[in-house]
Amino acid sequence: MKSAVLHAPGAPTHADLRDESDRAPAHRSQKSVSDRGPAPLGAWARRLEARSQDRYPAWRRWSRGLGIRLLDLARILWYAPRLSGEVSDRFGVPVRTQLAEQFRLAFGKGIDPSIYYLMELYKPGALARIDDYFMRREVKGDLLALLHRLQPAAGERRINLGDKMQLLAWCLRANLPHVAPLMLIEDGQVIWQTGNLLDLDQDLFVKPRVGRGARGVCHYRRKAAFRYVDADGKLRMLGEVVSALIRRHGTRSLMVQPKLRNHPALADLATNSLIALRAVTCLDETGQPELVMAYLRVLAKLEDDWPVKKPISEYAAAVDLETGRLSAMTGDKPECLSQWHERHPVTGVPLVGRRVPCWEEITALAKQAHRVVNDRVLVGWDIAITPAGPILLEGNSYPDVHYPQRIYGRPFGEMRVGQLLRHHMARLEAKWDADPARIRKF
Repeated sequence: MKSAVLHAPGAPTHADLRDESDRAPAHRSQKSVSDRGPAPLGAWARRLEARSQDRYPAWRRWSRGLGIRLLDLARILWYAPRLSGEVSDRFGVPVRTQLAEQFRLAFGKGIDPSIYYLMELYKPGALARIDDYFMRREVKGDLLALLHRLQPAAGERRINLGDKMQLLAWCLRANLPHVAPLMLIEDGQVIWQTGNLLDLDQDLFVKPRVGRGARGVCHYRRKAAFRYVDADGKLRMLGEVVSALIRRHGTRSLMVQPKLRNHPALADLATNSLIALRAVTCLDETGQPELVMAYLRVLAKLEDDWPVKKPISEYAAAVDLETGRLSAMTGDKPECLSQWHERHPVTGVPLVGRRVPCWEEITALAKQAHRVVNDRVLVGWDIAITPAGPILLEGNSYPDVHYPQRIYGRPFGEMRVGQLLRHHMARLEAKWDADPARIRKF
């Protein structure tokens, strides 16, 4: 059963989502220097990112700039032929206008033009807010890394959140709920992590030791004692599973874990995949972690039986931070355009207004995790919601920023996360202004 797709000018129920900034305590009502920054959040971030490039030789800056422009041109040539016709038919925006606006974004402002469709910038008045959008280019470039470096190391050295074994180690030290691996596969060799072989006689989930998102993951469903069904429907014994993983991934390090179950209150939102909640925390003005965003993710790419067309890999719905209730759901690619679902886009079950179970525990877990690694300014935590409660899956020091701005229906510059990013950007710029040579040493 498929849900109706909403095509209203704005994402449904987003007006009802109250951001944490709308409920800021009284002590935050006074505007700090960072709140009165010299430019909107996105424009300021892009200026700082450009300034950070002064650390590099001229040839590197030139080649980087050329590469970005060629990539932006390729994105326009890829998306415009595929999506401009539908936008023209549904929203009355001429193709020529769409192209002109994308070229202005790419070559006038240095902004990835694919967000024109992802953020629905073809809607009336949407482009007027463009300078408030915080872009992936600054996150994956130098700016966010430099903001992280403002913080002293949390221990003898910074924890690599990308290495899931390091993540598990500090979960143990900090007594954070997590799932431990049953077996590692390193350089084609099996390293047992359990003393009881019977622990492997259950549904299994495999993921790379180092990596992000769902790339490289797979699962095996237990059919009989130490016999599993893979994604192709083939029955394999445990040894065959291990051999297949080694052949497929070579020397890449893998973790084999028990496959977690979804909380009963969320089980109807997925068939095979584990639902994850992305909780984004940011250090506030006093250096304490604050939950600034949260959205529920359903990985369609792991659902073999769902009639979901590529390139969509996941659907997500924003969570109201005060109530823990879901908003409408949307996809993660520009091809989704203005598709918002009040019901699940595949199963058809109601979404809007549903409360995320264990919400208070999830909030506390995300903040507690960030206190352990407070040498990062911004972290995206993936948390599973199981029948036993929330379990920390991984942390991302460089979380995606495009998708959540689509999900929430507004740019970071209009949200609490934008206020905090401005605060830390002001800290960074103050250091640079005090000692311009610091840019090259930072």
